Amino acid sequence: MKKLFVAVVLAAAAVAYGDSLQDIKPGASKVQAPSSVVWEGKNEAALAAATDSDTLAGIVEDDDNAEKLLAKVKRAYDTDPLVACQIAAVSQWVMVEDPWYWLCFDGPRARGRKVWVKSLMKRVKEADDDYVKTFCLDQLRWCGCPCTAKCIAEFAATEKSKAVKDFAEVVVRELEGRAVGL
Repeated sequence: MKKLFVAVVLAAAAVAYGDSLQDIKPGASKVQAPSSVVWEGKNEAALAAATDSDTLAGIVEDDDNAEKLLAKVKRAYDTDPLVACQIAAVSQWVMVEDPWYWLCFDGPRARGRKVWVKSLMKRVKEADDDYVKTFCLDQLRWCGCPCTAKCIAEFAATEKSKAVKDFAEVVVRELEGRAVGL
């Protein structure tokens, strides 16, 4: 009987509130935001161009290009989705191993990783917004290394925001291989 009552209540809530239960973005009742799948479908060509291997290589060719892209990260819900996708693609691109013939030297991806990590760390330290700091720390979770963990730990020691400090400590644990399950 209890299960039937719960089912009836949930069905009534679904009818009464419709799709609004699914939207968690602040202020969404004023503006209907498309889902990620819909947005990606409408912007397929722009995404393909922004995440092309040559484009990504150009971003991490030098500090200036990387810093220009990271400067486009804004406070929560204000970053252009294309920029966010491109940043994630750069973090993935620099993690791919260079071909074997770069064995004795840093290839373009290894050099790019150094530029990218340095630029992400710079943005974390210079940002005045918690979301921007957390966004960049999240990218460092994927492309940082144990030596990056030391810089992040030093940053966390002086960070004023508890939320950012806590997340930075999580990133440090992950990079050092001390995260739960590692």
